[in-house]
Amino acid sequence: MCTLNVRFQQHADYPLVVIANRDEFYSRPSVPPLVMSEDPAIFAPRDLEAGGTWFGINQWGLVAAVTNVWLTLPNESQGPAIQATRSRGLLTLDVLNCEKLGQISDLIQQRIRDDTYDYFNLLAASAAGATVFTHAGELREYPLSEGSATILNAPFSPDRPEEAVLPSLSGDEKLSEGWLTEIRRLLARHPDICKHSSVFGTRSSQVLALGRRSQDGDESSYPDRFWYGDGSPCETNFVDLSSPLQSILGGRSKMQAGIS
Repeated sequence: MCTLNVRFQQHADYPLVVIANRDEFYSRPSVPPLVMSEDPAIFAPRDLEAGGTWFGINQWGLVAAVTNVWLTLPNESQGPAIQATRSRGLLTLDVLNCEKLGQISDLIQQRIRDDTYDYFNLLAASAAGATVFTHAGELREYPLSEGSATILNAPFSPDRPEEAVLPSLSGDEKLSEGWLTEIRRLLARHPDICKHSSVFGTRSSQVLALGRRSQDGDESSYPDRFWYGDGSPCETNFVDLSSPLQSILGGRSKMQAGIS
């Protein structure tokens, strides 16, 4: 995944919006979002090579998404290779087995001690909080404040804000078809966001919006939404997968104000 944009606490009705393109080798097989696990319930696309995922959400409303961190471009010489012993997508799946954001830091630190991973940025977020974990030789954590952050393929740093490549949501804007069309148009922008080469390019797009919960967990006014494009956004329309997502998150009333 090359472009990952998170909007946290910017919209009164949708406190978490995550928008992403996934860039990957064309030869690496994957399948669109499905229920990867039932205990806990995890809704995510699956990487068929290693068995993990690059973007998913669990039954407690915890979202995890990963980007590769490249010190050189994928078609350039990488120099001495890191001998990774485990896929970053499996680490993302580990995070999706957590109930609370507060569990994730210790989990990632333990996984890095136990195995070697290629470098990554990993977003863990809910309607109550968001943190970017960056590993490029050492692990760093960056809690996100209210606003927008764009995570690309360089080590994330809040002191070096990335270009805001996607439109923000105003406080009263609805997730309209026009807004979704504009998101797809920008995700399809060549060559900086939608990428094409002979062996590598943008393979999918995903848009996730978590609706605001009232204290009693009422979800009727602000339903969770999820759209997925299984292909480059310049050629592929979004498919609305909100219904299976809503079925997984339907028992979230116990969360009340969110995950702590």
